[in-house]
Amino acid sequence: MARMKLSPPWCQRYSQIAALFKYDSEVHVIFDEDNYEVKLYVDDDDKAAALTVLLPEEYEFGNIRLKVQVVPANGDNADANIDEDTPLDELFELAFSGNGAFSFAKTIHGVMLLDGITYVVFNKQVVQYYTDNLSDYFGNCSTLYQDIAKDVFGERQNLYYSTDIEDPVLGSPLGEWP
Repeated sequence: MARMKLSPPWCQRYSQIAALFKYDSEVHVIFDEDNYEVKLYVDDDDKAAALTVLLPEEYEFGNIRLKVQVVPANGDNADANIDEDTPLDELFELAFSGNGAFSFAKTIHGVMLLDGITYVVFNKQVVQYYTDNLSDYFGNCSTLYQDIAKDVFGERQNLYYSTDIEDPVLGSPLGEWP
């Protein structure tokens, strides 16, 4: 009889993070399963600083805490001019610069949008990573980058993750928005 190994949620979160940065040559994701820790080794200081601001320090799964550590190439983010006051669209642009999964990030400001609405747009592509999904022949989860980003970065007020379209009309879905 075939033996099945179920994938715990902290392993699935690592798989999601690894999938987000699979096409980014400047980010290397390592999982220390024994210590429940994911480390992102980042070659670019600004990208590392942006990821440090965007990613939570840990995820909680019942009594398991999965720690997340961003490790810049030079060992610290002292040279980066990025902090929590940096606009979200700029943070995501820095965090995903050169990443083949990412399309763009944009904040829309207006009279009714006091703080603005930030859209983080990923390429139109199906992403697969291993889980214990019994409804999939290979045990994979098939999803979109926007769904993974929502799990990895979390939800914030006026922040939305979405998927790019193939042929934008005048650069906007309806030709006038945003």
